[in-house]
Amino acid sequence: MRTRTEPAYAGSSPYDERRPELRLAAVRFAGRRFAAVRFAAVRFAGARLAVLRLAVARLAVARFAVERLAVPRFAVARFAVERLAVARFAVLRFAVLRFAVLRLAVARFAVERFAVARLAVPRLAVVRLAVLRFAVLRFAVARLAVVRFAGARFAVARLAVARLAVLRFAVARLAVLRFAVLRPELRVPDLFCGVAICLLLREVRFRGN
Repeated sequence: MRTRTEPAYAGSSPYDERRPELRLAAVRFAGRRFAAVRFAAVRFAGARLAVLRLAVARLAVARFAVERLAVPRFAVARFAVERLAVARFAVLRFAVLRFAVLRLAVARFAVERFAVARLAVPRLAVVRLAVLRFAVLRFAVARLAVVRFAGARFAVARLAVARLAVLRFAVARLAVLRFAVLRPELRVPDLFCGVAICLLLREVRFRGN
């Protein structure tokens, strides 16, 4: 028996056995509450799983995009490396060709310089020989001129001597003729003397020529 001071639900469930509908309602409410909590948990787990699946899908898409982007990027980098190698090879080839051209130009200049030096030696010898020949010819001409001048001088002196002799003989002949005119008996010897003078003059002219 409960006393009046004690509450009606003291020491027992608030749902009295005398009111089973309340107890059934509480059980139903607890079942619905548990179902709601379970549904919320399941829904939350589904949403979380969907978020995780979406994150995984996004990660896969991002990874595939990175890989897909890495292929053109690698191709671009490879093309840039190949292009740089081609440009470097072209620069090296141009440098090699330029060095070969410069080396050929230096060798050609050296050959031309050696040819000029080699040609200058015979040319100098030819010039020196020409100078010597010209000096010899000049000396010969000078010597010939001296000889000719001496010959001419000797001929002039010889001609002067011959002329002097002729004049002397002419003077002598004139004296003989004058003497013969003065003395007629000496005309015959005078004639012989004149013939001798003519022969002498002829011989002098022949030697002078």
